[in-house]
Amino acid sequence: MRLELVQGLKPVDKAVLGKDGADIYEIVTELQPDVITIGYDQPFDPEILKADLATRGLEIEVVRLPHLDHDLDGTRKIIRKVIEFHSADKKLAGVERR
Repeated sequence: MRLELVQGLKPVDKAVLGKDGADIYEIVTELQPDVITIGYDQPFDPEILKADLATRGLEIEVVRLPHLDHDLDGTRKIIRKVIEFHSADKKLAGVERR
């Protein structure tokens, strides 16, 4: 579900999941992105990642996203809001049918 949420964001051209058990750079080599964005809590150092990419002949911008502190600052919170909205919408539809 997280992937679908990220794919739906306006600034995202393409979002993909890495491949389990594979070389983490395999998908990057395959897709050749212009930019890789790293979540604020992901355990990657952008400079080390950029250097590792360069050793593979990949010149890709690596950006760490900042932590956002509001009611929709994480996937779980967004999913919860969508479920709440959907539940409220169903209740409203039931009331309107009466």
